[in-house]
Amino acid sequence: MKNILTRLSEVEQIPIKLRDLYERYGYVKYRMAKFEPYDLYREHKGFLKSEGILTFNDKKGRLLALKPDVTISIVNSVREDDDECKFFYVENVYRADNGEYREINQIGLECIGGKALYSETEVIFLAFKSLEAVSERFVLNIGHTGIWTACFDYLGFSDKLRYECLEKIKNKNVHELESILRNSGVEDDSITMVKELARLSCGILTAVLTLKKYEDKLTITDVIEELETIEKAIASLGDIEKVNLDLSVINDMTYYNGILFQGFVEGLSKVLLAGGRYDNLLKSFGKDKRAVGFAIYTEELERAFKKVEKDDVTEVKIGDVVDTLVKVSEIANKGLVARAKGGERC
Repeated sequence: MKNILTRLSEVEQIPIKLRDLYERYGYVKYRMAKFEPYDLYREHKGFLKSEGILTFNDKKGRLLALKPDVTISIVNSVREDDDECKFFYVENVYRADNGEYREINQIGLECIGGKALYSETEVIFLAFKSLEAVSERFVLNIGHTGIWTACFDYLGFSDKLRYECLEKIKNKNVHELESILRNSGVEDDSITMVKELARLSCGILTAVLTLKKYEDKLTITDVIEELETIEKAIASLGDIEKVNLDLSVINDMTYYNGILFQGFVEGLSKVLLAGGRYDNLLKSFGKDKRAVGFAIYTEELERAFKKVEKDDVTEVKIGDVVDTLVKVSEIANKGLVARAKGGERC
């Protein structure tokens, strides 16, 4: 017998499956208002993926924004006395893209507060399970800002130089990265180290062997232990071969710190899932808490399932109205799909 879930297309099933997954791990659904004060977003525009915010004045003259982001709203709602807040959301946000405003559906998950390493590991595992719900063919790439922070601290780089290097690393442009390092007077052994880290993209345990070569120089023992814990957790519950450490996974370090991750599904050129630790966003709200989460870009989901499976439909020729409705109901009661067709026009 078919139920309502199996009659939905694969892409329609995924939000339902994900909601069930997140609720089973103790996350509750967050519902935000469609309109919020513009100042909430103006003060944290650097965190937004888009520069454009759709605004208008209400009858009282207040400047409101049509919600461009969910995470900022969640962070704003968290109180200082909240020990741990675990939310997931399925929301539409409104952002500018190439000069035009678009409505974008997002599925996301946020964990604020709680035990730092456990919360982080759980969220990364749920990112892994979310990708698994979409396709068997996926990869989860993990990066870590702590490694680059330690590296640039060791080199004594200014903020400007750090930004220039991170842009080259993010774009996997090792040649231009080397040019920046040489022009900045970095010694050959340190250039070799930075280039090796920039190229690092492999399984976590293999990557850890490389990181341990520079453990004492960069003081990254805590980072290595963190990565080993994440690897052990996923390996005990899933296919660790689908998880890589890739230090080109980088985001705005004004807001993000620590672990970062991106999820890809075979057949899609763009990132499907992205997330990381964003304690710095909490600090910008004056809140001393840890936070980690991710978002799934549902537009990419639709591209992943271009071919939608359709149910077989049993057609019933319309004759006597009562008899026809009885026949259609008998089929529908079995969990199948029936459609009455034909007969005289009314």
